[in-house]
Amino acid sequence: MRTTKAVTACVAMGITLALSAGAALGGESGEAGYQKHCAVCHGVGGEADTPAGKALKVGPLKGLALEAAKVSQHVRKSTNHSAVASKLSDEELAAIAEFVSTL
Repeated sequence: MRTTKAVTACVAMGITLALSAGAALGGESGEAGYQKHCAVCHGVGGEADTPAGKALKVGPLKGLALEAAKVSQHVRKSTNHSAVASKLSDEELAAIAEFVSTL
């Protein structure tokens, strides 16, 4: 009986932590955040091959092996990214930056 209660408590705690982590990111993964906020200019795969990317002369992200921390810093400081950056929490931006580092 004690084992069952302990297992139930552990499962409940795990679910709570998972839901909390999802809420902290607005329920979006870094990839989903990238697709929502970045892909219009930087392209779905980071190739910057979109009409907006070409018009703004955006460079590709794919293959650059960017460090996530540097991506976050750049987005926060860049006037070109101010509209997007103002919509993102630090946690959301960090998740997106981690995804960008994998392109």
